[in-house]
Amino acid sequence: MKIMNRLTIRYLKENKKRTILTILCIALSVVMISCVGIAFYSGKQFYKEYIEKSEGDYHYTIIDNTQKTIDLIKNDSQIDSYYYSCSEMYYYKDINNPKEQLVIKKGDSKYFDKQSLDKNLITGNLPQSPKEIALSKEYIELNNLNKKIGDSIRFQYTFYEDNQEKTKTYDYKIVGIIKEFKSQSLYVNPFNAISYIDFNNQDFYTIYVKDKELSDNIFDHGNQLKKDVNQLDYHSSYLAIQDIFEENSHSIFLTMYSMIAALLVIIVFISIFIIYQAFNLSTNDRIQYLGMLSSVGATPKQKKRSVYYEGFIMSLISIPLGILMSFIGLSLTFFTISQLDIVKSLGISISAKLSLEYLFLVIFISLMTIFISLYLPARKISKISVIDALKKNDEIKVKSKKLKNGFFSKKFFKINQQLAIKNYRRQGRRSKVIVFSLVISMVSFVGIFGFGVNMFKTAEKAQRYSNYDVLINISDDEKQMNELKSFLDHNSKVDDYDYLTRIYTYAKVDSSYLNIPISLDSQHIGYTQFNLVGVSDSLYSKICDENNIKGKEKQAIAINYPYTDNDVVKKFYKKMDNKFLTSFIYQDDNKVVELPLFDSIEMINEDKYNLSYFNFCLVVPIKYVYDIDKSSYNSVEFMVYSSQHEELTKDLEDAHYSSIDYAATVERDRQMFTIIQVFIYGFVLIMILFTLMNIVNMMSASINKRKKEFAMMLSVGMSPKGIKKMILNESFIYGLKTLLYGIPLSILVEYWLYIQTYGQNAEIPFQISYLAYFISFIMIMFVMVITFRVGLRQLKKQNIIESLKEDM
Repeated sequence: MKIMNRLTIRYLKENKKRTILTILCIALSVVMISCVGIAFYSGKQFYKEYIEKSEGDYHYTIIDNTQKTIDLIKNDSQIDSYYYSCSEMYYYKDINNPKEQLVIKKGDSKYFDKQSLDKNLITGNLPQSPKEIALSKEYIELNNLNKKIGDSIRFQYTFYEDNQEKTKTYDYKIVGIIKEFKSQSLYVNPFNAISYIDFNNQDFYTIYVKDKELSDNIFDHGNQLKKDVNQLDYHSSYLAIQDIFEENSHSIFLTMYSMIAALLVIIVFISIFIIYQAFNLSTNDRIQYLGMLSSVGATPKQKKRSVYYEGFIMSLISIPLGILMSFIGLSLTFFTISQLDIVKSLGISISAKLSLEYLFLVIFISLMTIFISLYLPARKISKISVIDALKKNDEIKVKSKKLKNGFFSKKFFKINQQLAIKNYRRQGRRSKVIVFSLVISMVSFVGIFGFGVNMFKTAEKAQRYSNYDVLINISDDEKQMNELKSFLDHNSKVDDYDYLTRIYTYAKVDSSYLNIPISLDSQHIGYTQFNLVGVSDSLYSKICDENNIKGKEKQAIAINYPYTDNDVVKKFYKKMDNKFLTSFIYQDDNKVVELPLFDSIEMINEDKYNLSYFNFCLVVPIKYVYDIDKSSYNSVEFMVYSSQHEELTKDLEDAHYSSIDYAATVERDRQMFTIIQVFIYGFVLIMILFTLMNIVNMMSASINKRKKEFAMMLSVGMSPKGIKKMILNESFIYGLKTLLYGIPLSILVEYWLYIQTYGQNAEIPFQISYLAYFISFIMIMFVMVITFRVGLRQLKKQNIIESLKEDM
């Protein structure tokens, strides 16, 4: 066997061109496999770092207001670390003056470190005790406070106790001056002061907890703690990025795993075919060589092992080469992405990374792919007879009957077209392999294109975007509302605006109307909590017009959200009418108000304005909320539409209104999606280009083997122009056959990927990616033209006499 191995190595050295081509084909397959692993792992690490920086590295939060909970956390041996925070609103002297309202972010020293609050410091220090405060420069200037570091300042805090409004005063020492924190996120509150948390004078606080063990035991531990605390919420996104999921989780990360697995199946299938073709061409070149070895005693088993040994030698070179090429390519890609402003603004960068587990997985999948691909060439070499190998006549075996053209062909096709059809049939298995190669390329492109489309549909579904541009939150003071309305009415940058307010109400409902189980409120036995959203008349009219609803008095609109139950997507409601609610109440400061039932309840399926967040929600005109109780609403949200949202946000800031440039936030999110989209489709394009290069090489090799055939045609009087037309017609047949088989197969693969992503009962309907099919058609025609050109170039160089002398 050693002599066979030495002969194999010698043959590889002597045929460098074929050896290099085979190594590159295997390396290409490894590149495709490892790119998925490196990109996915690198993306996970980037997103993990992003969550740690923007949200924190905690596993769950506890919201409570008792010393008992603090002691419980301190004495829990399963907890690794924890820290505290809360936000409170104070005022200087006049509670009705919005300029004097002060939002204080409170926390302990660990919270300050985790949130990097020292970056907000202009001068001085962060507070180290509850009696110290770091005040924003903007607040001091806005209220003309003659205060500096070291001075004392008093703030007031209003609360309700025993149905009476009470006020406390707090004295602080100013220890630092900070920049006002203006959040551009709906979920992060702005603040203009920082102080140390004081549990002796504290209502509710948040504890950020990190367990010692990163495993599913976090949920067991959390569920145990839930029995003793007011509220516990898991940091689901941070746990999911580390592959820790709740039971029956429908996390987007699980969907991503399904999509990645489906993508790998496609890539491995393509890789097997590419490597098979590379080794098949290599073994075809070696048939005569191996035939000579057989004639001097080489057994079929030795020949088979020779092919596997060839694969092993090439694997040692191509697998490290492929992984290295992946790292270099992705490193350059990630470096380019990291230079973009959107990524720089995050303060983190993305780089190519691969864990040891992923590396072993890539190597294992690559080796399995290579040796599966070798099975057929090795089997073929072992079975071919000595005479067939020496004559090299095993490639084309077609019966003469199959070469005859029918009446239709003879009647309507020219001679070069009839020859093209005969030549296609004469190629036998070789022509089928070429068509199969083209079909695989088409199906893989359409499949991965569909994968990208599905991934971004999933991402868009997870991000519920509204259609307004700027969001403004103000208190329910009538004077403030009128001032803001006047400001918006007279600002030329404002195209339009709507506003709304929210309160919580409670209702008894008829369960026969629902697809979901009723969640009863613990404080209101038999009642379910409803988010009652009062919207401006203009917004209510928009919602009615967009959903073909005729506005009526005493009318409410129910939003029919989708939800997932055991992977089956359902809607909240089976039906809807005015008998859905049987009792409707509102409670404020231990006062219960019986609300009138609605004469009409309409149902809509889309929430374009983010009026509620996947809970029971009723939309009513804002007057309905005002009539309940003037003190029942705490804030009003103004949704402003503006094509000049950046300039408008600056105007609002100058006018001392708290606003969020929502359009800029959405644009940043979409830019991140675009970056990922460009990367994925860039990877797809590279993969398909390499695949098509392999096909062009294979087809050109096929034409090269037909030199004698072309020489015979020229020798009996066929013109070079006629041969050109014949080759062009052959290329057209290959393209037509590819589309005939490729389109239905592509639709099946697209649907399979759709099912893998969304399940059998998906909310998003299945859609064919017509753009992918159009691009595939262009690509196939491009391959045909390139092949045609390659064939013509070889034909021009051909010498008839030399070609006829060659041994087929």
